[in-house]
Amino acid sequence: MSDTPQPANKVPSWVGKYFQDSYDSLDRLMSVVHLSRRSIAGMRAMPRLKKALAAVQGKVQDEIEAQRVEKDAKLAQSEVENGFPVLHTLAVVALWSWLEHTIKGLLVEHISRNRKALKSGAFPKLKIKLGDYVALTKREQASYIVDLLEQETSSSLKQGINRFEVLLESLDLTGSTPDSTARQLYELQQVRNSIVHQNGRCDRRLRTSCPWLKLKLGSQITVGTAQLELYAAAVSDYALEVLYRIGDGHGVDLRSSTPDGT
Repeated sequence: MSDTPQPANKVPSWVGKYFQDSYDSLDRLMSVVHLSRRSIAGMRAMPRLKKALAAVQGKVQDEIEAQRVEKDAKLAQSEVENGFPVLHTLAVVALWSWLEHTIKGLLVEHISRNRKALKSGAFPKLKIKLGDYVALTKREQASYIVDLLEQETSSSLKQGINRFEVLLESLDLTGSTPDSTARQLYELQQVRNSIVHQNGRCDRRLRTSCPWLKLKLGSQITVGTAQLELYAAAVSDYALEVLYRIGDGHGVDLRSSTPDGT
């Protein structure tokens, strides 16, 4: 056995940057949601504030402006009383999109850096249009391949985490996911689909797939603050689980609190 020190196992640096950028965007998304809640709540006091300031300054309020402020305040009051339905439904769509982008983007980054990966999983089965493929940049080629992989595996038709696991399988990145996380992601996907395809109303599919939500057919979907935070935690936890799997593949225990895995 050689006495020469062996290099420590290490996760590629691009992985760290990729996940850092992804989590920064998730943090920004949720920060905007939190800021929007506070701003909307604050709008309720604007008519009284404008009226008081006009009195202090000895000015007459502009009638059109006063009506606009009053209208905004009523809308803000409605949003607060009903749990921010418009804001939260938009956030639901954004959270699912974030997770889709994070997982698909990970595959694109990996393929663009490691073409040997195309020899495993479902990649060899893909039918590439050579004329289209050769005209693309290296990164565009990787994105093109991931799009074909989605079609080959029908991943967009799969439910919950299976939407992503079938893609990750081609990179040998599948693994277990906590039941609570899997359930929250399944629910998030179903709610998101009804928001996007049913104008935010409960359809029969959502009612059947998520009976625990106890929604009435045709009723407007509302996502409470606590529910939205659970969804945000679930997408974050799942992405982190994928990062852990990458570490495992490189012999690095990222679940450990210390850099060397001890």
